[in-house]
Amino acid sequence: MDMVVSANAGDRAKVSERAERAAAMLESANEYGPSFATTVYREIAQLTSWTRPDVLRRLKAARTDVLSYVDPDYFALGVWTEAGRLASIQKDAAFFRTRDSRKALEKAVSLPGLNEDAKAAATSLLAVQGQGTIQDWTSVSRDVDALQRGLAR
Repeated sequence: MDMVVSANAGDRAKVSERAERAAAMLESANEYGPSFATTVYREIAQLTSWTRPDVLRRLKAARTDVLSYVDPDYFALGVWTEAGRLASIQKDAAFFRTRDSRKALEKAVSLPGLNEDAKAAATSLLAVQGQGTIQDWTSVSRDVDALQRGLAR
């Protein structure tokens, strides 16, 4: 998600940095060897000239490949946490009140591989749905980060 946002903003340096980080993570995480996505992320990181549509197309191909290696529920929650992180930075309360956010967080609570800290963070974020105005953005950010850390294990 961060790479897509950076590509849409035309920030080549951020796209490159994040693509390199994604490639390194995939190399170390995959017990069967690097996936196609690793190569795509490395190519994106090393592009000297690119267009936004080209990078977005490559990112879509990489996501499709990664999905063949991971549980789609965990992948979807990872996408949500990235969007949630960006929304908390922007103090976008509407994002946390959507039906999609509720569904993602309810699913998070039910995922068997998610640790208790991450499930507690998801439960806390679900409580935000009932708040009129979000007063404590620090807690929201902390919960999104805890949920993301839980996914990284």
